[in-house]
Amino acid sequence: MEQTSGVVDDVPDALAPLAFPGTADWARLGLRMGPELSGGYQSRVISAQADDRVVVKLTDERLVEPEQFRRRLGALIELARTNDDAVGPQRHRGKFINRLCGWLVVVYPFVDGAQPDLDRESDVARMGRTLAGLHRSMAEIPTWGLPAVAALQVSAAAAPVLPSDRTQLIHGDFAAANLCLDAGRLRVFDFDDCGSGPVEFDVGNALYMVLFDATIDEAPARYHRFRPWFVDAYRAEAEEPIDDDVLDTVIELRRSALRHWVDHLSEAPIGIRTSSPQWRRTLRSFTDPT
Repeated sequence: MEQTSGVVDDVPDALAPLAFPGTADWARLGLRMGPELSGGYQSRVISAQADDRVVVKLTDERLVEPEQFRRRLGALIELARTNDDAVGPQRHRGKFINRLCGWLVVVYPFVDGAQPDLDRESDVARMGRTLAGLHRSMAEIPTWGLPAVAALQVSAAAAPVLPSDRTQLIHGDFAAANLCLDAGRLRVFDFDDCGSGPVEFDVGNALYMVLFDATIDEAPARYHRFRPWFVDAYRAEAEEPIDDDVLDTVIELRRSALRHWVDHLSEAPIGIRTSSPQWRRTLRSFTDPT
């Protein structure tokens, strides 16, 4: 995925990776750490044991805007109360957010399962239905004053062609890496990029993510299978039309945003800012296909 590969060592001192807490630090929070499940420059996700098995997400406090971080978490807490597919945080030591050695610590329930298979029609259709249901629930809660999702901010000139009457809270990064099949249900994680926007952005962005990986892997058939399976299931569940031309606009908007971020690294998400020159060349090859 475009924002997570190839961290470099020669970043400015202000962005030097934050030291990982030690065993004694975790013990002060009543946590016993297990294996790391995923990690990037800004955050790390670890399996842990408290009273029960949990997942702990660490976010470098220096790299987030505190008020937006709290608002996103508040929106997720409200969403998880109304939609069981959304995996929300749980209180730990009476708080949703704890601090430890410069990290913001948020505890989530452990969900056991596997990512959906993008080559299996039933899994992809479930993704489309789940996103439609998520959008219904997100339309019922406020946007918490959150800004437009990042790519819409970068591509403001293109935003007017999207349906402004459907602007609401959206996920911002709905992709297989943030999903887990759990006893026949699809659970949704990682609302770190949620914000306001039209629902078409989430649908088109999910297509963009698959197109990116399929292009890099030289597997175009994967994308051409995925798109109708996913979009048709979303349309059927949402019971609303969703225009293919608008989805194509979102894909090009995302490609334009990536091009801007590669050209202006100081404005890019942290994963792109700290990626290796080799990975940035890969990103560039996707924004300017030959």
